[in-house]
Amino acid sequence: MSQSKLATFSIAAVDSLSGELVVASCSNYLALGPLVLHCAPPAGVLLSQSQAHPEAATVALQYLQQHPEDVDGSLAQYLANDAHREHRQVALLNAQGHSRVFSGQACVPVVEHYQAPGVVAIGNMLVAGTVAQMIQAFNRARQQPLVERCVAALQAGARHGGDKRGKLAAAVQAWRPQLSAYKQLNVRVDASATPLTELSHLVQLHRLYHPLTALTFIHPAQFSPDATTLLAQLPLPDSAAERQQWLQRHNLAHHLNPQDNTLSTALLAALPILTALWRA
Repeated sequence: MSQSKLATFSIAAVDSLSGELVVASCSNYLALGPLVLHCAPPAGVLLSQSQAHPEAATVALQYLQQHPEDVDGSLAQYLANDAHREHRQVALLNAQGHSRVFSGQACVPVVEHYQAPGVVAIGNMLVAGTVAQMIQAFNRARQQPLVERCVAALQAGARHGGDKRGKLAAAVQAWRPQLSAYKQLNVRVDASATPLTELSHLVQLHRLYHPLTALTFIHPAQFSPDATTLLAQLPLPDSAAERQQWLQRHNLAHHLNPQDNTLSTALLAALPILTALWRA
């Protein structure tokens, strides 16, 4: 059990149609992901912060898996026999989109939360208004995938102020029923001056390696000037066969159509990140 205060702003969301579950968080606390984010598919998710209690999160989610609709009972399991309950901030969200929030009286102000069907956001030690900005961004991004919507919410919260001490770490987890275990998203930035920028890059890279939708391919003549410049900085062979072999070494051969040597728009969009990685 962590006795340190996690001044943190977090969001959890569920797509009741697909069953996708997402939890995301940002804080000025080192490696917050394993402490704050807890996922128990397909039943639901939990956010544990302020004075985080991962052991209680495990107990609460085990209960939720056995009683998928009883969010009240799951929260009661989290708080049971807890001498430090007034230091806890916790949010539960089940697969049906029902949530419960508890913010103990000893949580450091500003303490905020928001609940609506399918989404819950919480925060402590905040710049006032952070959670409202998070939810506005989440709603504005409704055309994006659920993970990207949650990351957009964190970015909006950070721009508003978020954790008033600063930002050091960020993490996001997601679970989709139709994906195999190794394709499930679980990325984190444990310590960085720009944790949310790096988190966004990791999400984009995950999408590159594990696309959720069919890829779109375009001919080199249609590449943007920026993409052409970045491609020129890579040791990418000209022939389709050699290019496919080169991309295969990076597990990205699926972004090349060898029949006409076209590349996917997703690969081109990720070139700024990839070139920085491959030049390192």
